[in-house]
Amino acid sequence: MILFSDIIGLVIVFYTWFRLYDNHHMDKRSKLIYAISGLWLATLLVLDQVWQSIFEKSNFTEFDNSALNVITCVIYLMIPLAMAGMLNMPTLKTVLVEKIFGYIFVLIFIAFPLVNIWKPILFYHINGNISYTKTHDVYVALELLIFIIFVRQYYSRNFPFDFSDNAMLAFAQILVIIGVVANIGYKELLVTWNCISLCYLLLLLAIEQMFAKLDSVTKLHNRDAYVKYIFRLKRKADVTVVMFDLNRLKHFNDTYGHSAGDAYLMAFAQTTSNRLKKFGELFRVGGDEFCFVSTTAKAGDLDLSLSKLRKENKCDIEYGDYPVDFAYGIAERESGENVFATIERADENMYCDKDEQRKKRPDEIDSDRSYVR
Repeated sequence: MILFSDIIGLVIVFYTWFRLYDNHHMDKRSKLIYAISGLWLATLLVLDQVWQSIFEKSNFTEFDNSALNVITCVIYLMIPLAMAGMLNMPTLKTVLVEKIFGYIFVLIFIAFPLVNIWKPILFYHINGNISYTKTHDVYVALELLIFIIFVRQYYSRNFPFDFSDNAMLAFAQILVIIGVVANIGYKELLVTWNCISLCYLLLLLAIEQMFAKLDSVTKLHNRDAYVKYIFRLKRKADVTVVMFDLNRLKHFNDTYGHSAGDAYLMAFAQTTSNRLKKFGELFRVGGDEFCFVSTTAKAGDLDLSLSKLRKENKCDIEYGDYPVDFAYGIAERESGENVFATIERADENMYCDKDEQRKKRPDEIDSDRSYVR
């Protein structure tokens, strides 16, 4: 009998590979590791079909029992191998202790199905029927817990995911929970394997969605992410906005080339973001324009941090030897005010600051023709 649920799972894995091949944001090593994780899932689904073919044999033998046991053990082995890919993604930054504990748990999850080939500590087969031990349910539940921790530690904490990205990750985790419940409570392994396949696709979609909202130059969230974020803030009472305009970008582009201009943008964006990230989020909303939005900080706190940054007059050295040269304007949302009106006031305050700088050093500011009131 053909298990169409396994075919559906394979189609999901193949589609994920296609999207991975067409992805131009992830580096080659990350794409390879993610593809290999899918290979383990595809192997699982193929072996499940082989298991079904042996199970349906009319002249069932003891050797077939042993074969089914080995195949089931290998199928269970594929899950921790797929999980191991998370630990090897080069884009994920983790402390050494976390990584060591991650590998220890993966090795434990690998060891149990291997031992089960000779000693039934998880399950055993009698005349083709599979029976589960009490250890099996503990093993599967622990595997679910570690998977959820992996996703939290190695995805949402390392990538700049926003609300919608984290929502997609949450749905991926819910699918795995449904698969585990189907396994432990109802022994519906076909549901389990399809849930894992769908989770594999959703994790990639979350990463793709995140990259689509990320500015490739500054590594900040882009204008699309900014607009979505602002619409979610429309009903929030406390919102403080800072509008930035970077000085001398045209000078860097014309004098040193656009690569130097991009490096200058990156240095400014990351330096400013590092100073303000405890208060809220910085977005790149235009060529040399940035917007910072906070729901916790007051204008005075932000003004103090930005004045200190301006006095330093240097970007963080890790991003290169670039000046911190910008105009900014701050506005706090007033009672009953639309958040877009708050942004407009911050923008007007930024232009006032730009005018003040222009009076003090007209040669430098006027030389940057990107400034147009």
